[in-house]
Amino acid sequence: LLRWRQKTFSYFKDLGIPGPKPNLFWGNLREYHEKDLFKAVKKWCKQYGDVFGFYNGDAPMLVVRDFEFLEYVFVKNFSNFTDRGVTMRTDEMHPIVGRGLIHVKGSEWKNMRSCITSGFTTLKLKQMMDHIAEGGDVFMEVLGKIADQGKEINMLKPFQGLTMDYIGRAAFGIDTSFQKDLNNPFLITAQRTLKEVMIGPFHMLAHCTTSFGPLAAPILWLSRIFGNFSFKTFSEQTAKVIEIRKKQSRAEKKRLAPESHRCRV
Repeated sequence: LLRWRQKTFSYFKDLGIPGPKPNLFWGNLREYHEKDLFKAVKKWCKQYGDVFGFYNGDAPMLVVRDFEFLEYVFVKNFSNFTDRGVTMRTDEMHPIVGRGLIHVKGSEWKNMRSCITSGFTTLKLKQMMDHIAEGGDVFMEVLGKIADQGKEINMLKPFQGLTMDYIGRAAFGIDTSFQKDLNNPFLITAQRTLKEVMIGPFHMLAHCTTSFGPLAAPILWLSRIFGNFSFKTFSEQTAKVIEIRKKQSRAEKKRLAPESHRCRV
């Protein structure tokens, strides 16, 4: 078991790719959780240059800041670089999360991405500009009221409201100003979901056991029973939104979301 684990963490070394030395159990997970991922990556960029590798638990992750190489991968040869690797095996095994773009593989990934990409052409983005400008106007109105009161404020919450306004309108057709109601249950559930999926002992354990494959299934079960696995709550609220959208008239759907950003659910 020790030799197998050592081999798992020698992947980048065998390829001659520099990077921080991994721990045999958690890789570099602990370091970037303690320092914040972005701060850790910034530090590693200074140490190891524009191309280096680190271990997200026991999953190897390659960091690239070489723009020519990025163009080679994402533009010139994009068809040769499908899928996004394994980040959390337990997420892949989840009946809802595992069906997302991040986790599907092969032709299914290509088909899903092609479907999404078709909604973001230049013409269709122009059709969305009125909705984008409307959200921006509300944002400036909210900030104006705060400025009139002479208060200091953490800008994270206003930006979260703005982001959810855009997501709600484009993805769900929700005609609700989350910016003016930061206590909206849908917004709060989304915030909690994103926060809780990245914390807790089960998250750490899952990240360190991706190479175990199906043997990691009990971790998902434990996470659902004892952990902060809030995808279920958020998915239930999302399902309610979808049902409401199905019952709306065609004219109402078109008002909330332009033809270019609607699909059958």
